[in-house]
Amino acid sequence: MTAALKPRWALAVGTRLHEDRLTGRPVLLYPESALWLNRSAASICALLDGTRTSDDIARELSRTFNRPVDTIAADVEVCISRLRDKGLVTVR
Repeated sequence: MTAALKPRWALAVGTRLHEDRLTGRPVLLYPESALWLNRSAASICALLDGTRTSDDIARELSRTFNRPVDTIAADVEVCISRLRDKGLVTVR
């Protein structure tokens, strides 16, 4: 699948990434609830702006954290899949 045909992921309407004031931990806020995130998931969520594919996100994080893109790509796919299952991401 070419990059032009791959989904460009975004946080769902009403969902936003936030840092808890008391703990400093990242949390994904959505209507009536919240999902505590680890730092890896928070880094992925920060890039879910509707302009990037999962491959784009993996490449960006690979450069940021100096890790192999294929390892990061697998983590990105799992994270997006889990968020999609919860209705917290959408395709733009």
